Amino acid sequence: MRKRITALFLCLCLLLTAAVPAYAAEEETAQVRKISISTVDQLLSFAENCRLDSYSQNLMVTLEKDLDLTGGEFDGIPIFCGTFEGNGHTISGWELTAEGSNLGLFRYLTESAVVQNVNVKANLQPQGSRGEIGGIAGSNAGRIENCQFSGTVTGGDSVGGLTGINTLSGVIENCRVQGSVSGNHFVGGVAGKNNGVIRGCANDAQINSTVQENTVALSDITMDSLVNSESAQTVTDIGGIAGNSSGVIRDCVNQGSVGYQHMGYNIGGIAGTQSGYIADCENRGEILGRKEVGGIVGQMEPAALVEYDEDALQILQRQLNGLGSIVSQTSANVQSAANNLTNQVYALQGHVQDAKDAVGMLLPDPDNPELPDPDTIQAAQNNLSSSMSDMTRSLEGMRATTQSAMGTLSNNLYAMQNQINAMSATLGNVSQTLGGSITDVSDADTEADLTGKVENCVNHGSVLADWNVGGIAGAIALENDLNPTDDWQISGENSLNFQSRLRSVILNCENDSTVTAGKQNAGGIVGWQSLGLVKNCRNVGALEAEDTDHVGGISGQSTGYIRNSSAKCTLTGESYVGGIAGSASIVTDCRSMVVLEGSEKLGAVLGSTEQNNTEEETPIQGNFYLSVFQDLGGIDGISYDGLAQSLEEQDFFALEDLPELFQNVIITFRLNNGTVRRLTIPSGGKLETSQIPGVPVKEGFVGEWAGLEETDLSGIVFNLSFEPHYTRYSAVIQSDTVRENGFPLLLVQGEFTADTVLTVTETDAAPALQDKQTLLEAWQIGLTGSIQVTGGRLQLPQNCGTEHLSVLVRGSDGSWKTAEHTVDGSYVAFPMEADDDAVALVRTEPDACPLAAAIAGAVLLAAVLLLIAYKKKHPKKKTSK
Repeated sequence: MRKRITALFLCLCLLLTAAVPAYAAEEETAQVRKISISTVDQLLSFAENCRLDSYSQNLMVTLEKDLDLTGGEFDGIPIFCGTFEGNGHTISGWELTAEGSNLGLFRYLTESAVVQNVNVKANLQPQGSRGEIGGIAGSNAGRIENCQFSGTVTGGDSVGGLTGINTLSGVIENCRVQGSVSGNHFVGGVAGKNNGVIRGCANDAQINSTVQENTVALSDITMDSLVNSESAQTVTDIGGIAGNSSGVIRDCVNQGSVGYQHMGYNIGGIAGTQSGYIADCENRGEILGRKEVGGIVGQMEPAALVEYDEDALQILQRQLNGLGSIVSQTSANVQSAANNLTNQVYALQGHVQDAKDAVGMLLPDPDNPELPDPDTIQAAQNNLSSSMSDMTRSLEGMRATTQSAMGTLSNNLYAMQNQINAMSATLGNVSQTLGGSITDVSDADTEADLTGKVENCVNHGSVLADWNVGGIAGAIALENDLNPTDDWQISGENSLNFQSRLRSVILNCENDSTVTAGKQNAGGIVGWQSLGLVKNCRNVGALEAEDTDHVGGISGQSTGYIRNSSAKCTLTGESYVGGIAGSASIVTDCRSMVVLEGSEKLGAVLGSTEQNNTEEETPIQGNFYLSVFQDLGGIDGISYDGLAQSLEEQDFFALEDLPELFQNVIITFRLNNGTVRRLTIPSGGKLETSQIPGVPVKEGFVGEWAGLEETDLSGIVFNLSFEPHYTRYSAVIQSDTVRENGFPLLLVQGEFTADTVLTVTETDAAPALQDKQTLLEAWQIGLTGSIQVTGGRLQLPQNCGTEHLSVLVRGSDGSWKTAEHTVDGSYVAFPMEADDDAVALVRTEPDACPLAAAIAGAVLLAAVLLLIAYKKKHPKKKTSK
C-alpha cells in the first residue's frame, strides 16, 4: 500500500525523537552579543565588519533611529547570520548603482538570520550582471518578518521587492512592498524566485508595467535564463508576489498591476510560474502580457508526485552525491572547451544542490530535536520535485549543445543520464509507477496533497493577453521547447527521461473580473489546460475574446479534468465557445448560466468535445444549464439528456448544492483608491438609483461610472462592474447664439463637463419695471451638465451706452434681482448661480425735477442778492413829522 506524505512526516517525528539525546535541551546556548545602531557611520561600520562571515554569529543588532543615506556610499551588508531588530525605523535615501549580483540591504541572509520590523526606502538600479536583487536581501535563507520596502528595484534575473531569491529554508512573513519592481526573468513583488515560504505578504508595487521594463538586451541574457526561461529574448516569469515559486505561498495579496500588454510570458497576479503550493491568496491588480497570463498564476507547471520512505531517501541522497561528483568532473572538463556549456553545467549543479538540500531537509537530524516548519517541509517536497524536472531539462540542453561541438564530453553526459535514470527508478519503485510513461494523477487529489496546487484563491483584477489567458491560471502545461508559440503537449509518449506521476490542481478558486484574449484559449479559470484538475471553481467574470478560438467560462481548452465547477457570465469568442469550456474531454457535475456570442461550435456547457470512450466513467455527465435569452444547446448546439442538459428555471434553482453565485448578483463599484464597493441583489432584481454610490471626487475633474447610463439596471442576472471615468472640467462655456459681430451672446464661468450645453433664447418674460425704466432685452438661459457656476458675461447690444444700465437676473424662485456688474469691453460681467435661468438689461431714465428746482433756487438766490445790493446803494430817505 502506498505511503502518504503524512506517514513520512510521522516517521520523521519518531526518528527525531529517538535520535535526540536526553541532555540536548539542557545545553547552554552561545553568548549573544548586542550592538545598537543610531547613526549612518555606525551602519557603515557594521556593514564593513560583516565582510567576515562569522562576525554576526550570535549577534543581536538593534536599530535605534531612522537613518538617511542620501549622498552616501553604501552597497549593502555583505552577509548576516544574526538578528536585526529594526524597531519600526526607516532606512531611507539609499541609491544603489554598484555592479554585481546578490545585492540588497543584506547581500546574503543565512539560515540563522532574522531581519524584522525594518522599513527601507531606496532606489536599487545596479549595473553589470544584476542577478538576485532585492530591497531587503539579494538571497534569503533565513527569516524576513514585518518589513516594508518602498521605492524602485531593477535588475536582470531573479529580482524581487524584498529578495531576489528566497531559498529552501527562507521564510518571508507579514511584509509589504510599494513602488516598482522590474527585471527580465523571475521577477516578483516580494521574491524573484521562491523555493521556501512566503506568508501574509502584500504587494502594492507595479511589476514590469512599462514598455522599457519589458525589453531584454542581448547582454542581459544569461545561461540560467536560456535554460530555465520559456523565452530568453523576452521577459518571462513575472508575478505580483513571486516570479517563480516551487515553495509555499499563503495568505498573500497583490494590488499592483503586473506586466504590459502584448509583452511577456508566464505572467500572474501571485506567481508567474508555480509548481509548489499557493493557498488563500488574492489578486486585485490588472494583469497583462502576451502568453500564459493568469489572475493568480501565469503557468502552472505540474509537479512530479514523489512518494518515498526513509530507505528510499537514503538511496536518493547517495545517488545525488554521485551525480554531483559527475557534474563537478564534467564542469572541470568543460571549462577549457566552452564557456557556454560551463554555464549550463553550473545551472545543473544548482539544481542538484537544490535537490540535495531538499532531501537533507527531509532527513532526520539527530543533532536537532526540533521539527522544521510544516510549510518548510512542504516546500522541500515541492522543491525536490521541481529540481528533478529542472535537472532533466538542463541535461537535454547540454546534450543538444555538445552533440555538434563537444563530442568528447558525451561519456560524462551519458554517465549523468544513467545516474538520473537510476534516481528515477528509485522514485518509481517507491511510488510503484514503473513503465516509462507520464501519468496525470491530479484527479486523485486529497487534502493532504500540497504540491502543484492552487487552492482557495480569488482574482478581482482584469486579465488581458493574447494566448492562454485565465482568471486564475493562464495555462496548466509542461514546457518542452524554448519556442514560445510551440508548447509541448502530453500525448502518451515517453517525453521525459524518467517515469513520473504528475499532478496540477486548481481547487475552490473564483474569478469575478474580465478576462480578455486576442488569439487563442481564454477561460474564466484557466486558458489552456493540457492536464490537471479544476474542481469546485466559480467564474462570474466576462470573457471578451471576439477573435479568439476556444473560449470557456471555466476553461478555454482542456484535456484534463473539470469537475463540480460553475460559470455565470457573458462570453464572446470566434469559435469553440462554451459555458464551461470551449472544448474539453472530461467535464462532470458543472452548472452554467451564460450568454454566448460566436460564429460556430457554441454550447451552454461545451463548444465541442472529444469523448474518451476508454474512461471507466462517462467523461461528460451531470452537467446542467439555465438558458437566459435562448437555448443554444449543451454541446455544439445540441443538449444531451443527463450529460449536458437544459433545465427549467424552477428545476435549475432546485438543484442540490447549487452555488450561491446563481442566487444573487453582485454589483461592483471600483473606487480610484484601489478599494471596491459591492452590492448584492437577488438574481433578476433591479438596482435602485439610491443604491449607487457617488463617484469619488477628483479635483478639477467630473466623474461618472463608466457604462452605467447604458446599462439596463432592471432584471440583472449577471454580475456587473463599474469603474470611475473622469473628464477635466471646462472653465468657461459659451452660447451658440451670437451678436452681429459673430461673438457669443453669453459666456458662463464655472466648472462644466464635456457634455454641458448652454442655450440662450430671447424671451418676453421680462421683469416688472419701475417708472422711467426701459427694458432693453431679456434672455432665457438653459444650462445642463454644469458642476459649478460662478458668473456670467453678456455682450451689450450695438451702440448701447453703459450709463444708467442695470443687469437683472432671475433666480430659481422666479424673482428678478439686480446684480452688481462691471463693464469689460463690449461685455458686462455679473455674478450668476447655476439655478439662474434668465438675464435682462434695463436702462433707467434720469429724473428731471431735481435739476429744475436747483435752477429755480439759483435764480431766486440771485434775485435776492441783487435786491440787497440795490438797497445798499439807494437807502430809503427819512421823512419829518
